[in-house]
Amino acid sequence: MGGLNLSSIEDLLAETESENEYPIPEQFGPMRQYDNEMRCASRGCGSSTFHKLQGVPYCMIHIMRKMNEMLYELGVMQ
Repeated sequence: MGGLNLSSIEDLLAETESENEYPIPEQFGPMRQYDNEMRCASRGCGSSTFHKLQGVPYCMIHIMRKMNEMLYELGVMQ
């Protein structure tokens, strides 16, 4: 019986992993998305998030509020 040895299996797994890699898209602006889960820094929240605004992790509701404040300060209305 011809079976796969450990070296052949490792080679196949390495080929599969390299085929599934995609280039990381470039991110612009003050909001960034990450692959690792973090906790919202808004006081009393602590919800899970994958986003940071200006380097601070916020959940979606708090990041939207902060971004809305930033737009308001820049004079963007409606």
